[in-house]
Amino acid sequence: LVMESAAKSTKDCLVDLTSQKGEWFLDDMCLSAGTMVRLLSLLPPPEPGTTLHAAVKCLQAAHNQYKSLQELNLNFSSIILPEAIQTIQREDPTVLTLLAELDSIIASVQMPLGDLVSQLQLHLHLLVTGMGAIPEGCQAAVAVATGLQEAVEAMFQRLGSSDPLSPGQMLLMGFNGLFDNLALGCCGLVSALATLHIPGAWRSVDQLRDAKLLAA
Repeated sequence: LVMESAAKSTKDCLVDLTSQKGEWFLDDMCLSAGTMVRLLSLLPPPEPGTTLHAAVKCLQAAHNQYKSLQELNLNFSSIILPEAIQTIQREDPTVLTLLAELDSIIASVQMPLGDLVSQLQLHLHLLVTGMGAIPEGCQAAVAVATGLQEAVEAMFQRLGSSDPLSPGQMLLMGFNGLFDNLALGCCGLVSALATLHIPGAWRSVDQLRDAKLLAA
């Protein structure tokens, strides 16, 4: 919780956040979760359907999500980014065409992307905490984000139907695939968390209270 609290406050500086031992935030979280998973593996496996079994599943899902984030960062920095730089430097027409198409989609957004992200974060915060009605600005941002998502999905659907794929298409599909895998893991983690039953008496425990505040 200490590292996660620090990560929440760093915002755009998360890439520079390290633990007291000098390890990057994500590596430290993955190591901690992996250690807990390995320690639990030394115990007799819990019976399916029990509270302990659900808790173990949640921990495993969280560890897998941390590993997926590590893989995303590694694959982007070692594969996607170098390939993108090379294709742009040699002015590959398929890459430049896709970049122009993405630029046109972004230009069609009715508000700056920074403002859109801020409004979406506020909307998520209000949904999690249940504090007050959703402002019109947040509702407008959700509508804009939905339209943006539909435009991008339509582009990917069109690209996926062509065979063989061009270098630009392979680069973009590979980049998008990193986030698709992450989204699947996130859905699995959310589903696992939904199976947890937290006793009412535990709601005053500082660890649970602080974790809920972090989610907000």
